[in-house]
Amino acid sequence: MKHRLVSTLVIVLIVLGDVLLAGCATTVRVRHLVPAQIDMSDYRGVALASTEPYNFGFLGYPPSTVRDYTGNSGYKIATGFGYFTESQVARYVTNEILRGLNNTDYFTVLPPAQTDTIIKGKNLGYTTAEMFTRNGITALFTNSIDFMDIEEYIYAIEKEMLVTVDPDTGAVLNPAEKRIVKTYHLMQKVAVTFTYEITDVRTGRSVLSKTQTVRRERTYDLTGKPLTGYVAPSLQPWIESMLDEIIDPLVYSIAPRWETSYLSLMPNKPEISRLEFAWEEVRRGNLGIAKEAFIEEWNKSQHIPSGYNAALLMEALGDIDEGIALMDQVYRRSGNSNVYGMLLKMRQRAEDQKRAETQMGF
Repeated sequence: MKHRLVSTLVIVLIVLGDVLLAGCATTVRVRHLVPAQIDMSDYRGVALASTEPYNFGFLGYPPSTVRDYTGNSGYKIATGFGYFTESQVARYVTNEILRGLNNTDYFTVLPPAQTDTIIKGKNLGYTTAEMFTRNGITALFTNSIDFMDIEEYIYAIEKEMLVTVDPDTGAVLNPAEKRIVKTYHLMQKVAVTFTYEITDVRTGRSVLSKTQTVRRERTYDLTGKPLTGYVAPSLQPWIESMLDEIIDPLVYSIAPRWETSYLSLMPNKPEISRLEFAWEEVRRGNLGIAKEAFIEEWNKSQHIPSGYNAALLMEALGDIDEGIALMDQVYRRSGNSNVYGMLLKMRQRAEDQKRAETQMGF
């Protein structure tokens, strides 16, 4: 979860002077708020429960030795699924969700240790709902790994190869010969089902609930591996990365976040030589000076690139509404499809910004 909301938030767009040169195009960087897909504005105090690990049961635990489906490979391979991996994965998920929620700078999170204690009923005479409320909590986040299937086995592939050593006798072959050679491979398959739910602690109503399953498989060529003493590649980091595919989008979906856009200025065509300095000012980060130059030229000659660029710089300087109004004028004057496309994007960014501000209580 790499995106983070800055702690100091403003209603207008952040003013940025960062400018890039992308090929021949001069671009300005604009940051704006993107609203959460799920409006959690009423549930910003979240109690996170520890992730419940999958229970294989007494007879369901993955075997300690990889199955040999060929029956004669000669390999004795230890499983890549270590003891207590399911518990370690559950702890990883708990920590990742906690880290993700904290990194949004949007939620106040009651840590799993305290949440688990309250859920177990150790509440000094208060009900669970009352105890959560006393801690400023409005939502309970529970999650569990409901299913985990681990399959590891050895299989063989026959293919024609040019060999220099007889695979049966070890004799050197000169010249090399084409032979049908059997190679052995390790297959690892994993399926994981993850369920999460956010509930209103006051009413018990489900705010968000979803179950997702991720399946993956991978193979390894065993050529050159020892027949005994070889341990299959660890499954734990692989399983954790699979669950990241669920956790990251989940956190992004419930919290507003900052997003960066790079806006390319329109080239100076038809060329007006007196405007060259304006592009140079943009490259130097002096967006205000450049904006005034473009506005002046637009008002004087209705030069389409000048009006377009002035509108983008208005957005970069924090006044997207003024930028939209000017971009609308430029489109009506030119009928240019590129101008219209940017106008629609600016309107969408402004709408997203307002929705996100509402979610954040501005």
